[in-house]
Amino acid sequence: MSRAFAIVLLSLIFGMLIFGCASPSQASGNQGTTVGGNSQGTGIATDKVVLTGPVVLPEGKVGKPYEYSYCNPKPADKLGLCGGINPNNNPRGGKGPYSFYLGSGTGFPPFGLSLNLNGILSGIPTAAGERTFEVCAKDIGGDYDCESYTMTIVEDTGVAGIWELTADSLMNGPEGSFPAGCQMEQKFQLNITQNGNVIGGVATNRLTKTTGCGIWSVEIKTADKMQISGVLSAPSATFSVGNTDFIGALRSGNMTGTMATCHSPDTRCTKSGLQQLNWYAGNFTAIRAN
Repeated sequence: MSRAFAIVLLSLIFGMLIFGCASPSQASGNQGTTVGGNSQGTGIATDKVVLTGPVVLPEGKVGKPYEYSYCNPKPADKLGLCGGINPNNNPRGGKGPYSFYLGSGTGFPPFGLSLNLNGILSGIPTAAGERTFEVCAKDIGGDYDCESYTMTIVEDTGVAGIWELTADSLMNGPEGSFPAGCQMEQKFQLNITQNGNVIGGVATNRLTKTTGCGIWSVEIKTADKMQISGVLSAPSATFSVGNTDFIGALRSGNMTGTMATCHSPDTRCTKSGLQQLNWYAGNFTAIRAN
């Protein structure tokens, strides 16, 4: 055997040893992917579950209902599925439907809020402060992705904003003005401003229904805007809308209380074509609309 032939043969043997021992994955360069801290070694990133969204969630208020959906499109309700037949924008990848749970790596949501299985975070916050917590999304195959989110809850210090108020009243009109047992339901949209402890604004009144009031037992709608004025002494408010006085308490984003005005012989009770009235007392509930 010549020296040159021996060198060539040794080179071939050495090359087979080097390249023949490489695994198929090493030869192709596919090392798998890691998404959101979850490494399960798949070569196609789009097959992984990916949970995104803002790392800072919209701000919430103490006592005010809050809702945020990690699932996009948002499920119809708490029983609706996240993903499935239709494409999902968030989470994406994997195979829906997706389920959600709180991760064990970081914190917990603000008190009063809970995470539903379909990704809806909802409830009524009970304390102010900032929280950072981890949320995970998992597909039906068990693949998952976890991300951390921060949320701030602030104190709800006043009544400024839009309120929807429903008032039920009993009208006691003398001299046949209104029969005994005449009842009225009113709807108000209150646009309230606040300056210190003084509240003001305008209200749009809808007299939606009367019962047992004779000729007044019809559905009446008015578009008149009346001025609101009053004082706030948290957690209660005393205010007037037109000639009606409202006294109530602020609880969990609602106002509840009583209403009364037009005690004869107050001249405000004199209406065109009506006798002086001794009316009315009733209850009201107002819920924030924003």
